[in-house]
Amino acid sequence: MNAGKLMALLLAHHLRVFTTGDVMMLTHLRKDAASHSLRRLEIQGVIQKIKRGVWISKLVQDLSPSEVLIHLTAPWPSYVSLESALAQWGIISQIPSVIYGVTAGKPMKCNTPLGVFHIRHINRRLFGNYIFQGSSAARYPIATPEKALLDTLYFRYRLGGKPNFKEWNWRKLDRKKLKQLARNFPLSIQQNIPRP
Repeated sequence: MNAGKLMALLLAHHLRVFTTGDVMMLTHLRKDAASHSLRRLEIQGVIQKIKRGVWISKLVQDLSPSEVLIHLTAPWPSYVSLESALAQWGIISQIPSVIYGVTAGKPMKCNTPLGVFHIRHINRRLFGNYIFQGSSAARYPIATPEKALLDTLYFRYRLGGKPNFKEWNWRKLDRKKLKQLARNFPLSIQQNIPRP
């Protein structure tokens, strides 16, 4: 398949972040042929490799790094959390220099053209309580504000640190929901939820 046809196909299917496997399914090409076609588009500056087998379209103007997270951890599920989610919800004002997420799979650190990702492993029992944020084409999973706070406490205390709560916007948190979710976490986390 020539580069022009493949580019038209990517645009027609609104592919923002996609895999070599996605292209194989759309084009019915074998893996080597699909990879070759994708490399040609990369040379032309139309797409960019994020990691082996994962690509982003450079034709998309509003691509958020958060959209990439689930593709980095696949086939394991993941969602944006910790300070990244707290910043997106307006609970903290400082935007972290890396994108934080949690996964039920292996932890990882990935340097990508869209940014640096720190993805922490969380026990399956604690994985969850996230929603999908963004428009239909640009949706990504993100922890609810309360879950992002609990995930942050969980990992900070495990690493021997403690968040600075002084500048947090507590009005954006549902205290009842926070207390209910906290029951799933260790008692040490429950006891360290500050009172605003």
